Amino acid sequence: MRPETSPIDRLLPRSGHRAVPVTVALLLVGLTILALLSLSSERTGVRDAEGTDAANRLAAVYQDARFSVSQNESLERKYRVEPSVAVLALHAQAGRNLVGDLQRLRTLASSASARRLVARLLSAHVEYEAATARMFAATRAGNTALVRRLDSHVTDPIFGVIETNVYHQASLAAGEALRQSAALRRHESATYTLDLVVVLLAASLLGIAGLVIALYRKRDSADRAQEIEKLAEMAITDPLTGLRNHRAFHEDLAREIHRARRSDVPLSLVMLDLDGLKAVNDRLGHRAGDGQWDAFQFAHRLRTSLGLADVHGAQATAGVAQAGEHQLKDELIRDADLALLNAKRAGQAAALYSPDMKPFKQSATLEEDPHHIRTLAGALAVAVDVKDSYTQSHSQTVANLCTAIATDLGFDAERLSWIRIAGLLHDVGKIGIPDAVLQKPTKLTPEEFELMKTHAVLGESIILAADMPHRARWVRHHHERIDGRGYPDRLAGEEIPLEARIIHVADAFEAMISDRPYRRAPGEEFAIEELRRHAGTQFDSDVVQALLRVLGKRPLADMVAPRTLVASNAFA
Repeated sequence: MRPETSPIDRLLPRSGHRAVPVTVALLLVGLTILALLSLSSERTGVRDAEGTDAANRLAAVYQDARFSVSQNESLERKYRVEPSVAVLALHAQAGRNLVGDLQRLRTLASSASARRLVARLLSAHVEYEAATARMFAATRAGNTALVRRLDSHVTDPIFGVIETNVYHQASLAAGEALRQSAALRRHESATYTLDLVVVLLAASLLGIAGLVIALYRKRDSADRAQEIEKLAEMAITDPLTGLRNHRAFHEDLAREIHRARRSDVPLSLVMLDLDGLKAVNDRLGHRAGDGQWDAFQFAHRLRTSLGLADVHGAQATAGVAQAGEHQLKDELIRDADLALLNAKRAGQAAALYSPDMKPFKQSATLEEDPHHIRTLAGALAVAVDVKDSYTQSHSQTVANLCTAIATDLGFDAERLSWIRIAGLLHDVGKIGIPDAVLQKPTKLTPEEFELMKTHAVLGESIILAADMPHRARWVRHHHERIDGRGYPDRLAGEEIPLEARIIHVADAFEAMISDRPYRRAPGEEFAIEELRRHAGTQFDSDVVQALLRVLGKRPLADMVAPRTLVASNAFA
C-alpha cells in the first residue's frame, strides 16, 4: 500500500531540490521590482524637495525686499518731519538693503521675464534715490513747496512702482512656496503609503518563501518554531534599516503611555521629519525627557548632531507633544504631527504643540490665512536670527516658550496663535540695528546699549505696518519691568500687557541659557534661580510660576526673597 499523503503534499511537486532555487529566484525578482518602485518614488520626492527649497528661498528674499521697501517709505516720511543725520543714515541703509535683495532676486530668478522685472526695479530705485536726495535737500532748506511737488510728481510715482511690484511678487512667491510645500507633503504621504505596501509585500514574499523551504526540507517542530519566531520579528522590523517598524512603534508607544500613567512621569513624543535624506525612514518617533521642554531640547540636540555628522546635508524638523492625563495614543501622535507641520510651515527647527495648532479651514485668500501669517512671521524671525549669528533660533525658542507658558495660564487657541507670532517677532526691530552693534564680540558701551534698546520701538513700527496692532504693543513693551524700571516707557505692574510680560520672561530665560559674544551661557539652573530671585521686581511672578511648571521645577513658594536685578544687555 502507498503511504497516506496530506493535501499539502499532493499540491507540492516532487522535485523539491529544484523548487528551492526557483523560489529564491522569484523572491529576488519580486524584491527587485519593489525596490525599483520605491527608488523611483524617492527620486521624485527629491526633485519635489529641491523645488520646494527653491520656492522657499525666493519667498524669503521677496519678504526681505518687502520689508526694505516698507522701511524706505517709513524713514522717508520721518525725515520730512524730523530731518536728522541718523534718520538719513537709516534711509540710506534701507536703500542698500533693498538693492542687495533685488540683486539676489535677479540671481534666483528662473525666467528671463523675472530678471527683466528685477532690472527695471533696480533702475527705478536709482531714480528714486536721486529724487529723494533732491527732496531731502529741499527739506533741509525749508522749501516746503518744492518738497510737496517732488513728493507728488516724482518720488511718490517712482516709489509706487517699486512698492506695487515688490509686494505683488512677494505675494506670488509666498503662494508658490505654500503650493510647493503642499505638493511635497502630498508626495511624502504617497511615498509613505508606498513604502508601507513595499514592506508588507516584501514580508509576505519572505514569509511564503520561508514556508515553502520549510515544507520541502521537512523541518522538525523545533525548526518550525524558530522559523515562526523569525517571521514574527520580521513583522515588526523594517527590512531595509533593521529598525523597528511602524507597527512596533505603535505597540511601544501604547506601552509607554500606560507606563507613564502608572508612574506619574510625564511623557513626550517627538515627531521627526528628515529633510534631504530620503534613504532614511520618513517618520521616526522618539520619547525623551521629563516633559515638553526636555523633549524640545532633545530635538535641537538631534538636529545639531545631524548637522555635525554631515549626512549628505540632512537636517530634521521636529514636532513635540506631551501626553495628557487621559490622552489616547492616536491623539498624542496627531498632536506631535500637527506641531511638526506647523514647524515646517513656519520654517522652524522644532515646535511645541499647543491648541492653536488644531486643523483649520482653508481661507479664501492668503491674507485671511492664519498659517500664512505665521509663515511670514517665521520668515522674519529667521531673518533676525540669521542677522545676529550669536542668536541662532532664538526667536523660535522664545515663541515656543511663550506658547507653553500661555497654555499653562489658560489662553484660548486664538490668543495662543497671537502670542506665538508675537514671540517670533519680538526681536524683529533688530533688523534696524547696525551689525557693528548687534554682532559686537565684547560688551556694549552705554551709548551702544541705548541704541540696542531702540529695537523694541522699531519692532513695534514694523509690526504695525503689517496691521497687527495688539502684537505690536506687546513687542514694544516686552522689556518693561514690574517695578517700572524697564524701557521704553517705564510701565509698571498691570500697566504692562500680560503677553509682554510673558515674552519678557521667555526672552530672558532663553538669553541666559544661550551663548553670547561677550560671555558663555550661565546655564539653565542659573537662569531658573535668576527668575526666582527677581520675580516681583523685574519679572511677573505668575508668569515665572507658569514657566517653572512648564520646566517641571519647584514652585515660587520655595524661593528666597527677591533681589533687584540690574538690567544689562544680556537681555536686550
